[in-house]
Amino acid sequence: MNLPSSTTQLVPEVHSFPQHVAIIMDGNGRWASARRLPRVAGHERGLAALRKTVEASVSMGIKALTVFAFSSENWRRPEEEVSFLMTLFLRALRREVKELHRNGIELRIIGDLDGFSEPLRKAIHDSVERTRGNKAMVLTVAVNYGGRWDLLNAVNKALEQATFQQQGPSGLLRMPFALISPCLTFPSLIFSFEPGGSSA
Repeated sequence: MNLPSSTTQLVPEVHSFPQHVAIIMDGNGRWASARRLPRVAGHERGLAALRKTVEASVSMGIKALTVFAFSSENWRRPEEEVSFLMTLFLRALRREVKELHRNGIELRIIGDLDGFSEPLRKAIHDSVERTRGNKAMVLTVAVNYGGRWDLLNAVNKALEQATFQQQGPSGLLRMPFALISPCLTFPSLIFSFEPGGSSA
């Protein structure tokens, strides 16, 4: 009997540790407020915690770590706090990329970068290029990122592909999804964690 081929993805291989972990960096400000510290102190502590998390992830053999660091909704925060976050991001890129590269970690940045300053966009570009092709782990940082942006970005990329232009909407089923959305190049997500209070 000839059964129709399935479009369901193969069940991912089972590993001792998850191969892809995602972290929503939420709760830094609340952590600081609970200790009567400025909210920016929480963001500084969050960066330090991320550094330890990256080191631990590599040592455990995790292949992909995705960090949702600054969503498109975070622009609504007080201007002073947003300015500090941008400065912290730029400083982190300049300080940390050498260590990432030395440890074989590839850095990827996803999200709408048009809203950032030129120095920050240049630092992002330089950091990504410097670590491109490293094999120990992929660290993806999502900034100015949201579901609406990802959907619109995926649609625009799909429209640009020759498969879609030649075959129309049905061509989407034959198109490698990695060409459409940056998140789809990673191993299947096994575990997500939100320091603000939930995990799945």
